[in-house]
Amino acid sequence: MPKQNYFSFVLTESDAGHLEALKRINEGQYTVLMHANPVDGKHLSYQQIADQLGIPLNTVKTRLHRARERIARWREKYAEANAQAPVQAEQQASQ
Repeated sequence: MPKQNYFSFVLTESDAGHLEALKRINEGQYTVLMHANPVDGKHLSYQQIADQLGIPLNTVKTRLHRARERIARWREKYAEANAQAPVQAEQQASQ
């Protein structure tokens, strides 16, 4: 799989799973994530984010890491649930 900016992908997708995943992270993680992936395309370094938010550099790194992990876990669960939904519907229809 080619390396890509995962969060640019997440933030440009419009399906409910991605939007729901963003709701699962806390406010601090969300704020750092939005600064790391701005809508206007002007990406900031971790240090620039830390300076703008007035928080330590390691806090920025930790919040981004935790947000990425949480979103990835939610996306996996969402994908599994959606993959099982058609199977469950088919099973119910055949009963």
